[in-house]
Amino acid sequence: MITVRLNGGLGNQLFQYSTARALAFKHCVPLRIDCSNYEFYDVHPFRLKFLRCSGEFSAKTGLLNRYLNNIKFIRWLKLLGLARKNYLESSLEYDEKICELDSDARLYGYFQTEKYFLNIRHLLLAELMPNDSQVSKISDQVEEIRRSQCISLHIRRGDYVSNPAASQIHGVCELDYYYDAISYIKSVRSVDKAVVYVFSDDIEWCRKNLTLDDDVRYITGFDDEPELDLYLMSCCTDNVISNSTFSWWAAWLNCNANKIVVAPDAWFQSKTHSSNDLIPDSWVRM
Repeated sequence: MITVRLNGGLGNQLFQYSTARALAFKHCVPLRIDCSNYEFYDVHPFRLKFLRCSGEFSAKTGLLNRYLNNIKFIRWLKLLGLARKNYLESSLEYDEKICELDSDARLYGYFQTEKYFLNIRHLLLAELMPNDSQVSKISDQVEEIRRSQCISLHIRRGDYVSNPAASQIHGVCELDYYYDAISYIKSVRSVDKAVVYVFSDDIEWCRKNLTLDDDVRYITGFDDEPELDLYLMSCCTDNVISNSTFSWWAAWLNCNANKIVVAPDAWFQSKTHSSNDLIPDSWVRM
C-alpha cells in the first residue's frame, strides 16, 4: 500500500494525492490518504473527501502521532538508517527516484509538478471532480460558463498578504500581470473584448482595484467549499492563474483541448524556491 501524508490547502492536497495515486497505480496497490495533519491545521480546510478520489482516508489523532510524523523527526530517523520506507521531498524540482519507490512507500512533500502523474491524467480528470451533490449546487453557473468563450482570472491574496511568512515566500502578482495576460489571450483569440470570470479569496478587493474593459463577472465564491470555485474555473475556455497551486489545478483540469493558460513567470518571491518543473510546457509564462 502507498501512503501519502497530506498538508496545506486544496491545491497542495491535489498534488500530493495525484503523485501517490500514480505510484499506487504503477504498483497496482491500494492508496492510503493520511489526513491526520488537519486535526491541528486550520488555515485551509481538508476537502479531498468531497471529490471522487480513489483511496482510503485515514487519520490518527493526538499529539504523539503529530510528533512521530513530524518531518524533522522522520528525517532524523532516516539519518539513523530507520524509516526507510518514508520518502521525504528534498526540493520542489522533479525527482525521478519517486518512480523507483517500492509498493509500500510513505510520501511526505509537495510534489508540485505534473511529471509525477501526467501518465494517469485520464484517471485524475475523473477522480478530481466534485461529487454529484457538490456539483448540483453550481449547475446553473456551470451551464452559463460553458455557453460562452470565457476566461477565468484568479487573484490570490488571503494569507499571501496577511501572513508574513507566506508573503515572503510567495508575494502577490501585480495587476499589470493580469492585464497583460488578458490582452494576450484576446490577441490570440482575435477578440476586442472578453468575458472574464474573476475568482479570488478577496473578491471585494478585486472589485475595487481591477480595471478591465471587458465583460467582467465577479464570482462570490465558496470559502468553505473551494473545490466548487476550482471546478468553475476549470469549465472556462482559458485560464489566467496566479502564483497559487489552487488555480494551477483549475487550469490543469480544464479539458478544453485548445485552452490558453497564462501563468506568472515569477512564481516565488523567495529565491530559495524553484518553480522550474511546475509550469507545463504548453502554458504561457508572463
